[in-house]
Amino acid sequence: MKIEKSDKKIKLEELKKKEGFLPSILNEIFVICKSDKLFSESIDDTKELDSKIKILENKKSNQNKLLEKSKKLKSNITKKIEFIENNNFELRAKLLEKLGSDI
Repeated sequence: MKIEKSDKKIKLEELKKKEGFLPSILNEIFVICKSDKLFSESIDDTKELDSKIKILENKKSNQNKLLEKSKKLKSNITKKIEFIENNNFELRAKLLEKLGSDI
């Protein structure tokens, strides 16, 4: 019998570092639980988890939309503030000139 060195541990560490590794594993487990007859008792549990997951995904989607809207609003407000500050500076300069003073 010949023993060969295996690099499975290294590959597993690389997979763990990838984004979405755990969610993909959990999804595979749920698919197996839904389709396999041995898990027929847990079908109700998986359906309940599916409904909870859908609710959480909807909440996440709504929060992401709100976050994008808030970023746009922030950008719009900062542009308006800059415009008002520049306008204010120009008005002060004109007023000082009319009063006979320099900036």
